[in-house]
Amino acid sequence: MVSDLVSQNINVFLRNTVKVTGVVVFMFSLSWQLSLVTFMGFPIIMMVSNIYGKYYKRLSKEVQNALARASNTAEETISAMKTVRSFANEEEEAEVYLRKLQQVYKLNRKEAAAYMYYVWGSGLTLLVVQVSILYYGGHLVISGQMTSGNLIAFIIYEFVLGDCMESVGSVYSGLMQGVGAA
Repeated sequence: MVSDLVSQNINVFLRNTVKVTGVVVFMFSLSWQLSLVTFMGFPIIMMVSNIYGKYYKRLSKEVQNALARASNTAEETISAMKTVRSFANEEEEAEVYLRKLQQVYKLNRKEAAAYMYYVWGSGLTLLVVQVSILYYGGHLVISGQMTSGNLIAFIIYEFVLGDCMESVGSVYSGLMQGVGAA
């Protein structure tokens, strides 16, 4: 199972690496200026992804620990139900469990908010890069340094590049999932 996952991900990774190489060559052959504008956004996206990855990893660990504490409380209460009932403490134990579940809920909300800001920030960065390409590409077309057909081709290549980068990102996630399963 894990070997199938790894071999499939390596296949997708190699295929997309070849595609990225070809697309980058074509993009630079069409306009090296627009290519540089395109690649200006990558360091920002990588920085945001790195910060988010570290924060998300820490937050995920906190969620798992809080969930384990809540489960432990429930397990202890259920296993000692006779003692809990003898002291008529069912309500208090239920409150303790509820408080721990509320802590898990708060951490899950923080996790969801972090993901929302990550997607928003990455999407905004990509949008700024695309608008910059359209603006500067329009300037190049108006000044006669580039044809409108080449600008359209460049934009299509940029979309293909984005798809390839997304596939490489999913391959990385898949490999990390495989490492976690092993």
